[in-house]
Amino acid sequence: GLDIAGCGFTGSETGHCIYLARGCRRLVFKNLNLTSPSSYALHLYDPADGASSGVTFESVTLEATNGRWPLVIGDGWSNVVFRNTSMEMRPTTDAVCVRLAAPVSVSFDGFSASGGYALFGTYCGMSQPAQHVTFRNGSYTGPSVQTRDPDQRNIVGLVVDNAVLNPGLRSTTTRTTTSTPRPTTSLTPSTTTTPMATNLIIRQLHRNPRIRALIHMGGLFRHF
Repeated sequence: GLDIAGCGFTGSETGHCIYLARGCRRLVFKNLNLTSPSSYALHLYDPADGASSGVTFESVTLEATNGRWPLVIGDGWSNVVFRNTSMEMRPTTDAVCVRLAAPVSVSFDGFSASGGYALFGTYCGMSQPAQHVTFRNGSYTGPSVQTRDPDQRNIVGLVVDNAVLNPGLRSTTTRTTTSTPRPTTSLTPSTTTTPMATNLIIRQLHRNPRIRALIHMGGLFRHF
């Protein structure tokens, strides 16, 4: 286990409790308690020296009520798993608990979150979408599970299953599935011969004495 609290309040810049980058692979973090940062509790940063993949977080607390956001996942991250995650930020913070750039295959199984205006959303103006993002078996206390801003919904392959919105306060259970659009294939129409065109071809063949003799011998066509 690891407890980190109060990062970034003594220097000139804001700070994160944990800041991961530079090709992280096949790592498991258990029993993390990241609290009171001046910026993000956990920042999975965009790749500077290589993409990161295969990272698992189990039993994690991300509390950013004195800072900005609990969790940010940047570009270049794939196959990231969160199990039993608690996230908290101020209800008045103009942000989401989980901010996504364009990672691939990120899953949450067992979570509780509160604060901000939504559980998750992407950065605005992303040229690439986040892909295959899953939230299962958890709850969020706030206005909505997914942000209502269309520019912050840039996710392909989103699954939200058994996510309770505002538990205990006329809660609703959310289930959402969006699939990757399949490409549309345009087929060139095949050429068909109309009966009129067929009759014309047969008449032209019938005028050739040799072909006409073969036709009569084989009984292939009627007379026209």
